Amino acid sequence: APLGIAFYTYTSDRPNDCTGAFPESMDGHAFIAFHGSWNRDIPTGYKVVSVPMTETGEVNASEPLDLLARASNNAKWNSGYRPVDVDFDECGRLLVTSDGSSNGKGSNVVRIAYGEVACCGEQSTGLNYVSGTPSIFLHPVLFLSGFIAMIMV
Repeated sequence: APLGIAFYTYTSDRPNDCTGAFPESMDGHAFIAFHGSWNRDIPTGYKVVSVPMTETGEVNASEPLDLLARASNNAKWNSGYRPVDVDFDECGRLLVTSDGSSNGKGSNVVRIAYGEVACCGEQSTGLNYVSGTPSIFLHPVLFLSGFIAMIMV
């Protein structure tokens, strides 16, 4: 089920130390957290999608684009990760909360940034763990090109 939604507002007026803002081309896009099904034979959801929008607020795509999703036929994360809500920080990076509703596992905040350096000075679409355990992302993860996810807590 879609639980949280945020619309991105691009601005070039950000604090000087900010990095990772989503690009101006995504201004007005909707970002939706899909919590994930618990009672389906084939799990669905467990992801964050981007929905391109026109300047007049109309959907500008036939399908949402997966921004953060498990790269597997099984949408469910073994770690218990289940997105609940999304919001943008003052630097224009997307914050995604997970309630960890799988026996208390998976409860954290993930920050998704655009074009940040992930590790060791390399541009990457991999993962960088800021704190906590990286067990949430033991499986391959799908990202739109140029995005980085970081576990915050």
